[in-house]
Amino acid sequence: MDGDVAHWWDRNAEVWARHVRAGYDVYRNLYNNPAFFDFVGEISGKTVLDAGCGEGYNTRLLARQGARMTGVDLSEKMIAFARSEEERNPLGIRYEVASMSDLSVFPDESIDAVVSTMALMDCAGYEEAISEFWRVLRSDGLLAFNICHPCFTYSIRDWDYAESGEVRGVRLGCGYFEETVETERWWFGAAPLILADPYIYDRSGGLVPHAPALKANQKILKKNLAYAKSRKIPLMYMGGLDPAVKGADPEFCGRNAAMSAFATDGYWVFYEGPTYDKDHVDYFRWFTRANRAIVASDRSWHTWARVDLAAGFHDPERFGHLVLSGTPEMIGKLSDEFRKGGRTGPIVVFSPEGFARTTYMKLAADAFLQGENMLAQLRDESQREKSPATAAEIKRRLETYAAQLAQLKADASGPMDAAKWNRLNIAVQECLKRVGKVIAETRLQALLDNI
Repeated sequence: MDGDVAHWWDRNAEVWARHVRAGYDVYRNLYNNPAFFDFVGEISGKTVLDAGCGEGYNTRLLARQGARMTGVDLSEKMIAFARSEEERNPLGIRYEVASMSDLSVFPDESIDAVVSTMALMDCAGYEEAISEFWRVLRSDGLLAFNICHPCFTYSIRDWDYAESGEVRGVRLGCGYFEETVETERWWFGAAPLILADPYIYDRSGGLVPHAPALKANQKILKKNLAYAKSRKIPLMYMGGLDPAVKGADPEFCGRNAAMSAFATDGYWVFYEGPTYDKDHVDYFRWFTRANRAIVASDRSWHTWARVDLAAGFHDPERFGHLVLSGTPEMIGKLSDEFRKGGRTGPIVVFSPEGFARTTYMKLAADAFLQGENMLAQLRDESQREKSPATAAEIKRRLETYAAQLAQLKADASGPMDAAKWNRLNIAVQECLKRVGKVIAETRLQALLDNI
Protein backbone atom coordinates (compact mmCIF):
# COMPACT_ATOMS: atom_id res chain seq x y z
CA MET A 1 0.00 0.00 0.00
CA ASP A 2 2.89 2.37 0.70
CA GLY A 3 3.91 1.86 -2.91
CA ASP A 4 0.51 3.06 -4.15
CA VAL A 5 0.71 6.18 -2.00
CA ALA A 6 4.24 6.93 -3.19
CA HIS A 7 3.20 6.40 -6.81
CA TRP A 8 0.41 8.99 -6.70
CA TRP A 9 2.46 11.57 -4.83
CA ASP A 10 5.36 11.10 -7.25
CA ARG A 11 2.98 11.82 -10.12
CA ASN A 12 1.67 14.89 -8.35
CA ALA A 13 4.98 16.18 -6.99
CA GLU A 14 5.88 18.79 -9.61
CA VAL A 15 2.48 20.50 -9.71
CA TRP A 16 2.13 20.27 -5.93
CA ALA A 17 5.52 21.88 -5.27
CA ARG A 18 4.89 24.65 -7.78
CA HIS A 19 1.42 25.49 -6.43
CA VAL A 20 2.39 25.29 -2.75
CA ARG A 21 5.40 27.56 -3.27
CA ALA A 22 3.23 29.99 -5.24
CA GLY A 23 0.95 30.36 -2.19
CA TYR A 24 -2.13 28.61 -3.59
CA ASP A 25 -2.62 26.42 -0.47
CA VAL A 26 -4.47 29.27 1.23
CA TYR A 27 -6.26 27.09 3.80
CA ARG A 28 -2.93 25.87 5.13
CA ASN A 29 -1.48 29.37 5.25
CA LEU A 30 -4.50 31.14 6.74
CA TYR A 31 -6.06 28.53 9.03
CA ASN A 32 -4.23 25.24 9.41
CA ASN A 33 -0.65 26.32 10.09
CA PRO A 34 -1.37 29.17 12.55
CA ALA A 35 -3.49 26.85 14.74
CA PHE A 36 -1.10 23.91 14.39
CA PHE A 37 2.05 25.89 15.18
CA ASP A 38 0.32 27.46 18.18
CA PHE A 39 -0.47 23.95 19.44
CA VAL A 40 3.13 22.77 18.89
CA GLY A 41 4.52 25.67 20.90
CA GLU A 42 8.17 26.57 21.39
CA ILE A 43 10.50 24.23 19.48
CA SER A 44 13.69 26.27 19.15
CA GLY A 45 16.74 24.06 19.70
CA LYS A 46 14.72 20.83 19.65
CA THR A 47 15.29 17.85 17.34
CA VAL A 48 12.09 17.58 15.30
CA LEU A 49 10.92 14.96 12.80
CA ASP A 50 8.41 16.08 10.15
CA ALA A 51 6.61 12.86 9.14
CA GLY A 52 5.14 13.11 5.66
CA CYS A 53 7.00 16.34 4.92
CA GLY A 54 6.23 16.45 1.20
CA GLU A 55 8.34 19.06 -0.60
CA GLY A 56 9.31 20.55 2.77
CA TYR A 57 7.13 23.65 3.05
CA ASN A 58 6.29 23.28 6.74
CA THR A 59 9.68 21.71 7.47
CA ARG A 60 11.33 24.95 6.37
CA LEU A 61 8.94 27.06 8.46
CA LEU A 62 9.78 25.08 11.58
CA ALA A 63 13.52 25.24 10.84
CA ARG A 64 13.23 29.03 10.68
CA GLN A 65 11.78 28.87 14.22
CA GLY A 66 15.05 27.33 15.40
CA ALA A 67 14.24 23.61 15.30
CA ARG A 68 16.78 21.03 14.11
CA MET A 69 14.62 19.50 11.41
CA THR A 70 14.54 16.16 9.61
CA GLY A 71 11.85 15.44 7.05
CA VAL A 72 10.73 12.04 5.79
CA ASP A 73 8.35 11.21 2.95
CA LEU A 74 7.47 8.19 0.83
CA SER A 75 7.71 10.13 -2.42
CA GLU A 76 11.20 10.25 -3.90
CA LYS A 77 10.21 13.16 -6.13
CA MET A 78 8.85 15.17 -3.20
CA ILE A 79 12.09 14.62 -1.30
CA ALA A 80 14.05 15.62 -4.42
CA PHE A 81 12.16 18.94 -4.51
CA ALA A 82 12.79 19.42 -0.79
CA ARG A 83 16.52 18.72 -1.11
CA SER A 84 16.80 21.02 -4.10
CA GLU A 85 15.30 23.88 -2.10
CA GLU A 86 17.64 23.09 0.80
CA GLU A 87 20.59 23.40 -1.58
CA ARG A 88 19.38 26.79 -2.77
CA ASN A 89 18.56 28.12 0.70
CA PRO A 90 20.33 26.02 3.38
CA LEU A 91 18.52 25.73 6.73
CA GLY A 92 20.36 22.65 8.03
CA ILE A 93 17.47 20.30 7.17
CA ARG A 94 18.03 16.58 6.54
CA TYR A 95 15.61 14.79 4.24
CA GLU A 96 15.09 11.02 3.96
CA VAL A 97 12.93 8.86 1.67
CA ALA A 98 11.09 6.71 4.22
CA SER A 99 7.65 5.62 5.32
CA MET A 100 6.41 7.01 8.61
CA SER A 101 5.38 3.44 9.44
CA ASP A 102 9.03 2.34 9.18
CA LEU A 103 11.44 4.83 10.76
CA SER A 104 14.26 2.33 11.21
CA VAL A 105 16.78 4.95 10.05
CA PHE A 106 16.23 6.69 13.43
CA PRO A 107 17.45 5.29 16.80
CA ASP A 108 15.11 4.80 19.76
CA GLU A 109 14.36 7.92 21.82
CA SER A 110 16.33 10.23 19.52
CA ILE A 111 13.63 12.79 18.69
CA ASP A 112 12.22 15.62 20.83
CA ALA A 113 9.09 16.14 18.75
CA VAL A 114 7.29 14.43 15.86
CA VAL A 115 5.02 16.63 13.79
CA SER A 116 2.84 15.58 10.88
CA THR A 117 0.53 17.95 9.04
CA MET A 118 -2.23 16.57 6.84
CA ALA A 119 -0.31 13.36 6.09
CA LEU A 120 -1.20 10.58 8.53
CA MET A 121 -4.53 9.87 6.82
CA ASP A 122 -2.54 8.92 3.68
CA CYS A 123 -0.41 6.39 5.56
CA ALA A 124 -1.30 2.79 4.72
CA GLY A 125 -0.11 1.54 8.13
CA TYR A 126 -1.13 4.30 10.53
CA GLU A 127 -1.06 1.99 13.57
CA GLU A 128 2.54 1.08 12.75
CA ALA A 129 3.29 4.79 12.26
CA ILE A 130 1.99 5.67 15.72
CA SER A 131 4.09 2.85 17.16
CA GLU A 132 7.18 4.17 15.36
CA PHE A 133 6.54 7.71 16.61
CA TRP A 134 6.41 6.32 20.17
CA ARG A 135 9.68 4.44 19.64
CA VAL A 136 11.75 7.36 18.29
CA LEU A 137 10.39 9.96 20.76
CA ARG A 138 12.15 10.71 24.01
CA SER A 139 10.18 10.04 27.18
CA ASP A 140 9.09 13.69 27.46
CA GLY A 141 8.69 14.08 23.69
CA LEU A 142 5.80 15.70 21.81
CA LEU A 143 3.62 14.16 19.10
CA ALA A 144 1.54 16.70 17.17
CA PHE A 145 -0.45 15.81 14.06
CA ASN A 146 -3.57 16.84 12.23
CA ILE A 147 -5.59 15.11 9.52
CA CYS A 148 -8.55 15.86 7.28
CA HIS A 149 -11.91 15.17 8.92
CA PRO A 150 -13.32 12.06 7.21
CA CYS A 151 -16.62 13.78 6.39
CA PHE A 152 -14.81 16.21 4.11
CA THR A 153 -12.97 13.49 2.20
CA TYR A 154 -15.93 11.13 1.83
CA SER A 155 -16.96 10.96 -1.82
CA ILE A 156 -20.75 11.01 -1.24
CA ARG A 157 -21.47 14.30 0.49
CA ASP A 158 -23.27 17.61 0.04
CA TRP A 159 -23.74 20.81 2.00
CA ASP A 160 -26.89 21.17 4.08
CA TYR A 161 -28.37 24.66 3.89
CA ALA A 162 -30.85 26.40 6.18
CA GLU A 163 -33.78 28.32 4.69
CA SER A 164 -31.74 31.51 5.16
CA GLY A 165 -29.13 30.13 2.81
CA GLU A 166 -26.51 29.62 5.51
CA VAL A 167 -24.57 26.36 5.68
CA ARG A 168 -25.99 24.21 8.44
CA GLY A 169 -23.85 21.11 8.05
CA VAL A 170 -22.76 18.34 5.73
CA ARG A 171 -25.02 15.54 4.47
CA LEU A 172 -23.26 12.19 4.05
CA GLY A 173 -24.36 9.27 1.89
CA CYS A 174 -24.64 5.66 2.90
CA GLY A 175 -21.50 3.70 3.65
CA TYR A 176 -19.78 6.47 5.59
CA PHE A 177 -18.77 4.15 8.43
CA GLU A 178 -17.48 1.39 6.16
CA GLU A 179 -13.70 0.96 5.99
CA THR A 180 -12.52 1.60 2.43
CA VAL A 181 -9.44 2.82 0.56
CA GLU A 182 -9.98 5.68 -1.88
CA THR A 183 -7.72 7.70 -4.14
CA GLU A 184 -8.85 11.28 -3.69
CA ARG A 185 -8.56 13.75 -6.56
CA TRP A 186 -8.60 17.48 -5.82
CA TRP A 187 -6.81 20.73 -6.51
CA PHE A 188 -6.11 24.06 -4.88
CA GLY A 189 -9.11 26.29 -5.44
CA ALA A 190 -6.86 29.35 -5.46
CA ALA A 191 -4.60 27.95 -8.20
CA PRO A 192 -5.21 29.52 -11.58
CA LEU A 193 -7.05 27.58 -14.23
CA ILE A 194 -4.82 27.30 -17.31
CA LEU A 195 -6.71 27.83 -20.57
CA ALA A 196 -5.17 27.54 -24.04
CA ASP A 197 -7.38 29.15 -26.67
CA PRO A 198 -8.00 26.61 -29.49
CA TYR A 199 -9.47 29.17 -31.90
CA ILE A 200 -6.10 30.49 -33.08
CA TYR A 201 -4.49 27.18 -34.01
CA ASP A 202 -4.36 28.26 -37.63
CA ARG A 203 -4.93 31.33 -39.81
CA SER A 204 -8.33 32.81 -39.03
CA GLY A 205 -10.26 33.37 -42.24
CA GLY A 206 -8.31 30.75 -44.19
CA LEU A 207 -4.88 30.72 -45.80
CA VAL A 208 -4.21 34.44 -45.89
CA PRO A 209 -0.82 36.16 -45.44
CA HIS A 210 0.78 36.38 -42.00
CA ALA A 211 -0.14 39.94 -41.04
CA PRO A 212 -3.95 39.82 -41.53
CA ALA A 213 -4.13 36.28 -40.10
CA LEU A 214 -2.20 37.29 -36.98
CA LYS A 215 -4.27 40.43 -36.54
CA ALA A 216 -7.43 38.29 -36.77
CA ASN A 217 -6.06 35.83 -34.21
CA GLN A 218 -5.12 38.70 -31.90
CA LYS A 219 -8.68 40.01 -32.08
CA ILE A 220 -10.04 36.55 -31.20
CA LEU A 221 -7.67 36.26 -28.23
CA LYS A 222 -8.58 39.67 -26.82
CA LYS A 223 -12.29 38.94 -27.09
CA ASN A 224 -12.03 35.50 -25.47
CA LEU A 225 -9.63 36.75 -22.80
CA ALA A 226 -12.07 39.51 -21.82
CA TYR A 227 -14.85 36.95 -21.47
CA ALA A 228 -12.68 34.57 -19.42
CA LYS A 229 -11.68 37.34 -17.02
CA SER A 230 -15.31 38.37 -16.63
CA ARG A 231 -15.97 35.02 -14.94
CA LYS A 232 -13.97 36.26 -11.92
CA ILE A 233 -11.97 33.07 -11.38
CA PRO A 234 -8.17 32.79 -11.11
CA LEU A 235 -6.84 31.76 -14.50
CA MET A 236 -3.95 31.91 -16.91
CA TYR A 237 -5.19 32.51 -20.44
CA MET A 238 -2.86 31.58 -23.29
CA GLY A 239 -2.89 31.29 -27.04
CA GLY A 240 -3.07 27.70 -28.23
CA LEU A 241 -0.79 26.55 -31.06
CA ASP A 242 -1.04 23.27 -32.97
CA PRO A 243 1.44 22.60 -35.81
CA ALA A 244 -0.74 19.75 -37.11
CA VAL A 245 -3.51 21.99 -38.43
CA LYS A 246 -3.60 23.37 -41.96
CA GLY A 247 -1.78 26.67 -42.35
CA ALA A 248 0.24 26.35 -39.12
CA ASP A 249 3.65 26.25 -40.79
CA PRO A 250 6.82 26.88 -38.72
CA GLU A 251 7.02 30.60 -39.50
CA PHE A 252 3.36 31.26 -38.75
CA CYS A 253 3.56 29.28 -35.49
CA GLY A 254 6.55 31.36 -34.38
CA ARG A 255 4.80 34.63 -35.15
CA ASN A 256 1.58 33.34 -33.57
CA ALA A 257 3.50 32.41 -30.41
CA ALA A 258 4.96 35.90 -30.03
CA MET A 259 1.63 37.56 -30.74
CA SER A 260 -0.09 35.32 -28.15
CA ALA A 261 2.47 36.11 -25.46
CA PHE A 262 1.93 39.85 -25.86
CA ALA A 263 -1.87 39.57 -26.08
CA THR A 264 -2.36 37.07 -23.20
CA ASP A 265 -0.43 35.28 -20.44
CA GLY A 266 1.69 33.30 -22.88
CA TYR A 267 1.37 30.50 -25.42
CA TRP A 268 0.84 26.76 -25.17
CA VAL A 269 1.99 24.41 -27.93
CA PHE A 270 0.12 21.15 -28.60
CA TYR A 271 3.21 19.75 -30.24
CA GLU A 272 1.83 17.22 -32.69
CA GLY A 273 2.54 16.88 -36.38
CA PRO A 274 6.25 17.79 -36.80
CA THR A 275 8.67 14.94 -37.43
CA TYR A 276 12.18 15.00 -36.02
CA ASP A 277 14.01 14.48 -39.30
CA LYS A 278 11.78 16.72 -41.42
CA ASP A 279 10.41 19.93 -39.92
CA HIS A 280 11.03 19.69 -36.17
CA VAL A 281 14.13 21.91 -36.48
CA ASP A 282 12.20 24.51 -38.48
CA TYR A 283 9.50 24.81 -35.82
CA PHE A 284 12.00 25.13 -33.00
CA ARG A 285 13.94 27.83 -34.84
CA TRP A 286 10.80 29.91 -35.12
CA PHE A 287 9.74 29.22 -31.52
CA THR A 288 13.25 30.25 -30.44
CA ARG A 289 12.88 33.46 -32.36
CA ALA A 290 9.49 34.05 -30.72
CA ASN A 291 10.96 33.49 -27.25
CA ARG A 292 13.79 35.93 -27.93
CA ALA A 293 11.29 38.53 -29.12
CA ILE A 294 9.16 38.00 -26.00
CA VAL A 295 12.15 38.45 -23.69
CA ALA A 296 13.21 41.57 -25.60
CA SER A 297 9.64 42.95 -25.66
CA ASP A 298 9.88 43.03 -29.45
CA ARG A 299 6.26 43.38 -30.60
CA SER A 300 7.02 43.48 -34.32
CA TRP A 301 5.86 39.88 -34.81
CA HIS A 302 3.67 40.80 -37.81
CA THR A 303 6.49 42.53 -39.71
CA TRP A 304 9.40 40.19 -39.02
CA ALA A 305 11.63 39.72 -42.04
CA ARG A 306 11.91 36.20 -43.35
CA VAL A 307 15.63 36.42 -42.64
CA ASP A 308 17.33 38.08 -39.68
CA LEU A 309 20.83 38.64 -41.04
CA ALA A 310 22.16 40.35 -37.90
CA ALA A 311 21.11 37.44 -35.66
CA GLY A 312 22.34 34.85 -38.13
CA PHE A 313 18.89 33.28 -37.99
CA HIS A 314 18.72 31.95 -41.53
CA ASP A 315 19.77 28.36 -42.13
CA PRO A 316 21.17 28.27 -45.68
CA GLU A 317 20.88 24.50 -45.86
CA ARG A 318 17.16 24.39 -45.09
CA PHE A 319 15.56 27.68 -46.13
CA GLY A 320 15.21 29.68 -49.27
CA HIS A 321 14.15 33.33 -49.27
CA LEU A 322 10.51 34.19 -49.98
CA VAL A 323 10.20 37.96 -50.43
CA LEU A 324 6.77 39.58 -50.83
CA SER A 325 6.83 43.02 -52.43
CA GLY A 326 10.58 43.17 -52.01
CA THR A 327 12.21 46.63 -51.93
CA PRO A 328 15.47 47.31 -53.81
CA GLU A 329 17.23 47.69 -50.44
CA MET A 330 16.03 44.30 -49.24
CA ILE A 331 17.03 42.53 -52.46
CA GLY A 332 20.39 44.27 -52.44
CA LYS A 333 21.09 43.19 -48.88
CA LEU A 334 20.26 39.57 -49.68
CA SER A 335 22.36 39.68 -52.84
CA ASP A 336 25.35 40.93 -50.86
CA GLU A 337 24.98 37.96 -48.53
CA PHE A 338 24.92 35.60 -51.48
CA ARG A 339 28.07 37.14 -52.97
CA LYS A 340 29.84 36.67 -49.64
CA GLY A 341 28.92 33.00 -49.67
CA GLY A 342 26.81 33.30 -46.55
CA ARG A 343 23.58 32.14 -48.20
CA THR A 344 22.90 29.27 -50.57
CA GLY A 345 19.09 29.00 -50.69
CA PRO A 346 17.10 30.46 -53.60
CA ILE A 347 15.55 33.93 -53.58
CA VAL A 348 11.93 33.90 -54.75
CA VAL A 349 10.44 37.38 -55.20
CA PHE A 350 6.70 37.94 -55.62
CA SER A 351 5.00 41.23 -56.39
CA PRO A 352 1.50 41.55 -54.87
CA GLU A 353 -0.06 40.69 -58.26
CA GLY A 354 2.19 37.68 -58.80
CA PHE A 355 1.49 36.37 -55.32
CA ALA A 356 -2.25 36.72 -55.89
CA ARG A 357 -2.13 34.88 -59.23
CA THR A 358 -0.02 31.99 -57.97
CA THR A 359 -1.50 31.62 -54.51
CA TYR A 360 -5.00 33.03 -54.03
CA MET A 361 -6.37 31.55 -57.25
CA LYS A 362 -5.02 28.13 -56.27
CA LEU A 363 -6.59 28.42 -52.83
CA ALA A 364 -9.92 29.39 -54.36
CA ALA A 365 -9.80 26.43 -56.76
CA ASP A 366 -9.14 24.05 -53.85
CA ALA A 367 -12.06 25.51 -51.87
CA PHE A 368 -14.50 25.10 -54.76
CA LEU A 369 -13.29 21.55 -55.41
CA GLN A 370 -14.03 20.74 -51.77
CA GLY A 371 -17.49 22.22 -52.26
CA GLU A 372 -18.19 20.11 -55.32
CA ASN A 373 -17.16 16.97 -53.46
CA MET A 374 -19.48 17.78 -50.55
CA LEU A 375 -22.39 18.50 -52.90
CA ALA A 376 -21.78 15.12 -54.52
CA GLN A 377 -21.99 13.46 -51.09
CA LEU A 378 -25.26 15.27 -50.37
CA ARG A 379 -26.61 14.17 -53.78
CA ASP A 380 -25.79 10.55 -52.89
CA GLU A 381 -27.60 10.89 -49.55
CA SER A 382 -30.74 12.23 -51.27
CA GLN A 383 -30.78 9.23 -53.60
CA ARG A 384 -30.50 6.81 -50.67
CA GLU A 385 -33.24 8.53 -48.67
CA LYS A 386 -36.33 6.33 -48.34
CA SER A 387 -38.79 9.06 -47.34
CA PRO A 388 -40.01 11.00 -50.41
CA ALA A 389 -40.63 14.14 -48.31
CA THR A 390 -37.15 14.07 -46.80
CA ALA A 391 -35.57 13.36 -50.19
CA ALA A 392 -37.39 16.38 -51.66
CA GLU A 393 -36.16 18.62 -48.83
CA ILE A 394 -32.57 17.43 -49.31
CA LYS A 395 -32.85 18.07 -53.04
CA ARG A 396 -34.18 21.60 -52.38
CA ARG A 397 -31.25 22.39 -50.09
CA LEU A 398 -28.83 20.83 -52.58
CA GLU A 399 -30.02 23.17 -55.31
CA THR A 400 -29.75 26.18 -52.96
CA TYR A 401 -26.19 25.41 -51.92
CA ALA A 402 -25.14 24.61 -55.49
CA ALA A 403 -26.46 28.00 -56.62
CA GLN A 404 -24.62 29.77 -53.78
CA LEU A 405 -21.32 28.10 -54.64
CA ALA A 406 -21.80 28.85 -58.34
CA GLN A 407 -22.29 32.55 -57.53
CA LEU A 408 -19.20 32.58 -55.31
CA LYS A 409 -17.20 30.90 -58.06
CA ALA A 410 -18.30 33.59 -60.49
CA ASP A 411 -17.28 36.25 -57.97
CA ALA A 412 -13.83 34.67 -57.79
CA SER A 413 -13.07 35.37 -61.44
CA GLY A 414 -10.81 38.28 -62.30
CA PRO A 415 -8.05 39.90 -60.22
CA MET A 416 -7.89 38.85 -56.58
CA ASP A 417 -6.04 40.35 -53.67
CA ALA A 418 -5.81 39.36 -50.00
CA ALA A 419 -8.92 41.28 -48.97
CA LYS A 420 -11.03 39.74 -51.75
CA TRP A 421 -9.77 36.24 -50.97
CA ASN A 422 -10.50 36.71 -47.29
CA ARG A 423 -14.13 37.75 -47.95
CA LEU A 424 -14.61 34.97 -50.50
CA ASN A 425 -13.09 32.28 -48.29
CA ILE A 426 -15.30 33.18 -45.33
CA ALA A 427 -18.40 32.94 -47.52
CA VAL A 428 -17.31 29.61 -49.04
CA GLN A 429 -16.51 28.09 -45.64
CA GLU A 430 -19.90 29.19 -44.25
CA CYS A 431 -21.66 27.54 -47.17
CA LEU A 432 -19.64 24.34 -46.78
CA LYS A 433 -20.40 24.30 -43.06
CA ARG A 434 -24.15 24.30 -43.83
CA VAL A 435 -23.72 21.53 -46.42
CA GLY A 436 -21.74 19.45 -43.93
CA LYS A 437 -24.44 19.90 -41.31
CA VAL A 438 -27.15 18.60 -43.66
CA ILE A 439 -24.97 15.60 -44.59
CA ALA A 440 -24.40 14.77 -40.93
CA GLU A 441 -28.11 15.12 -40.05
CA THR A 442 -29.13 12.93 -42.99
CA ARG A 443 -26.66 10.19 -42.09
CA LEU A 444 -27.71 10.28 -38.43
CA GLN A 445 -31.38 9.96 -39.35
CA ALA A 446 -30.59 7.04 -41.65
CA LEU A 447 -28.69 5.35 -38.83
CA LEU A 448 -31.62 5.83 -36.42
CA ASP A 449 -34.11 4.51 -38.99
CA ASN A 450 -32.13 1.26 -39.24
CA ILE A 451 -32.06 0.62 -35.51
